[in-house]
Amino acid sequence: MKIPPNGWRRRIGAHLSMAAGMAWLCLPVLEAATEPHHSIAGYTLESLASRGSGWASAAILGAALLLSISSINKRRRSEQKHVEQIRQRIAADLHDDIGSNLGSLSLIARSARKDLIRLDGPEEIAHDLSEMESIARECSLSMRDIVWMWERSNDSVGDLIERMRQTANRLLREMRFSLECQSCEINAHLSIEAKRHLFLFFKEALHNIMKHSRADQVTVRVWDENDQLAIEIRDNGNGLPGATSNHTPAVSKLQDRAHTLHGLLRIASNHDAGTRIQLFVKHSHLTTQPAI
Repeated sequence: MKIPPNGWRRRIGAHLSMAAGMAWLCLPVLEAATEPHHSIAGYTLESLASRGSGWASAAILGAALLLSISSINKRRRSEQKHVEQIRQRIAADLHDDIGSNLGSLSLIARSARKDLIRLDGPEEIAHDLSEMESIARECSLSMRDIVWMWERSNDSVGDLIERMRQTANRLLREMRFSLECQSCEINAHLSIEAKRHLFLFFKEALHNIMKHSRADQVTVRVWDENDQLAIEIRDNGNGLPGATSNHTPAVSKLQDRAHTLHGLLRIASNHDAGTRIQLFVKHSHLTTQPAI
């Protein structure tokens, strides 16, 4: 959630108008400072007095500008805190309400399927109930991922890597999987958008492996490449369809995530050697807000 820019423009405009008004009030004094014999409030100012008045006016104007900037920053911090509280409430509601309902739906489908099998009911209905249970379970897990992505308490590179490990263990149950982290920046904090796009990039790569590769082994490696964070996902399957054309949905989604992160994407895919996906993103881009 973002603060509408118009609100900031109005506030900044108001503060600048106030500062301009104070500058306008100080203008006669500044003009007097340039004319040694100009009278202000009945007194004739000499060069030294004029110079002193000029410094005093400049100090007043500077103080007014500093007060305006301080007020803007204070209000901005207050509104950012308010937005963060709203975000946390939405995440909690998603987890408690929708997540609970999806979990209940999964349990009901599982119970109905067991009853149908016990009563020797139609296999088609049992199969449909099994699919319903699976979909509800996956939706519930996806909801947890969404809540995690918007939490500010788990926003380090180390937290991201641990979530990647948990997700891969869940999705790649029938494959051998390993994750190796050699990054020295595991305590670095990620922006919410960088955290979200990195995680969704990783999930998209895993889904491609599940759908297309027919692999039985997946290796993930995370390391530092100069000033960049590097992520590599490698499998021993039969390649990624359309990896060379860059026009298939499987590849275009990865490209979109990499572009949003201002990162470099490399894909090497071969029917006999499997697929290697590499993403390089500057650390400086991970701590700032990339465009959505």
